[in-house]
Amino acid sequence: MKTIIHPTDFSENALRALDYAIEFSVRYGAELIVLHISDLPTAMNSNSSSTSYTEMENERRASITEQLKKYVANPIKNTPDPIKIDFKVVFNSTIIDGILETINRSEADLVVVGTKGRSKLRELIVGSTTKALISKAFCPVLAVPSEAEFKGFEHIIYASDFNPNDLEVIHRTTDVAQKHDAAVSVLHISKEEPGKDSDAAAFKQWLTEVVQYPKIKFEALVSEQVPPALAGYVSENDADLVVFFEKENSFIRGIFHRGTVKHFVDHAATVPLMSFNSHSIRK
Repeated sequence: MKTIIHPTDFSENALRALDYAIEFSVRYGAELIVLHISDLPTAMNSNSSSTSYTEMENERRASITEQLKKYVANPIKNTPDPIKIDFKVVFNSTIIDGILETINRSEADLVVVGTKGRSKLRELIVGSTTKALISKAFCPVLAVPSEAEFKGFEHIIYASDFNPNDLEVIHRTTDVAQKHDAAVSVLHISKEEPGKDSDAAAFKQWLTEVVQYPKIKFEALVSEQVPPALAGYVSENDADLVVFFEKENSFIRGIFHRGTVKHFVDHAATVPLMSFNSHSIRK
């Protein structure tokens, strides 16, 4: 990873996500872009001259940049090594478009975002924005719930549905795990008993042969309801991070349908979610 983006609305949830963004920046020696998306200055819709509009834009950008600097001041005090931080203020009437524009321009490798913001205000990171990023971003998205507290990664779960893209995402997951010396559990949730699921046995054998990471294991779980079963497994096994591959259409074979990832984001209370999609694995 070379570039990490942290979009913020200055909320408490965003501060939780900032801790994770700083950790990844330190571990990978990556640049951290701290981003705020703001409404266009009101002069855009007035009879003011272009010069006065530009002045308003510059003043607003300068003011928000100072807020961003104060926002990161305390969290970065205890970092073991200095990290490169860039502050960006992007004017866009749509939050998701502003973030995606920044991702593309900076060729970001990871976006770290809170799952909720201040719900009564407009120019904020809210649940729907996080869900849109999961589907559209051209890099992985780490969604951090409001109750999450970074304590390091010891156990990472990759939720698999035997998708052809699993191998690429598992390799990227083990890369993160290796940075933290964490164990990885590749979890498949099936409607049938594991012994009757020939796909599970074949997948486990294949995984053992092609993934060279000593602290990885395969787990199979039987359940008719995926999100509750996954949330229960995560809780019982003290997971610090859950990784998904978010499919683009609902016709891909497997138990994970489109929306399961988003459903999990809504219901996970304390465990961050890292999501890949078809755009991000092509990078």
